[in-house]
Amino acid sequence: MANNTSKVVHLRRKDGVSDALQRIALEHEPALRRFVGARLSAHPDHEDVVQETFLRVARQENVEERLSRSLDSVRSYLFSIATNIIRDRYRKAGTRQKYDDLTRYRARAHGVESSAEEVVSAQEQLADVKAAIMKLSPECRDAFVLNRFEGLSYREVADTMSVSVSMVEKHIMRALAELRRHVDRG
Repeated sequence: MANNTSKVVHLRRKDGVSDALQRIALEHEPALRRFVGARLSAHPDHEDVVQETFLRVARQENVEERLSRSLDSVRSYLFSIATNIIRDRYRKAGTRQKYDDLTRYRARAHGVESSAEEVVSAQEQLADVKAAIMKLSPECRDAFVLNRFEGLSYREVADTMSVSVSMVEKHIMRALAELRRHVDRG
């Protein structure tokens, strides 16, 4: 647990909020872990949800104001963020599972089974796209991943990254253009 706390404690922001975040992390992390643990029990995402909660707090605008509220208010704020993260993960997992089930059902209905070569080829293509995403600038990559993989709206991405919505739009357009060029070359 001390190791995970140190990850949270070392969050830094250019506007000097790190001391407030450190206090909040030290004070509320045990309660947040219990809260998340009660909802996810032994689920492997337990630690990720706790970390993502503190990351989202660190990226919020006006975080000083939110963190200066009463103990119950800050704790409720953290629990609310964690609850939203958990809901998002369950929603995405359900959507992915439905898509996977539908794809398998359609393949079986049409007598189509994936060959080993097709599976390997698809895995190679996926690795290639992942590599292209990793080559994006950090801002473009963050905006793209938060929007396309985490399912956040442009407004939520803007809040998370502490930038304007138009900047998020520019980052995502740049990311899509670069990924298109990469795919066209491949």
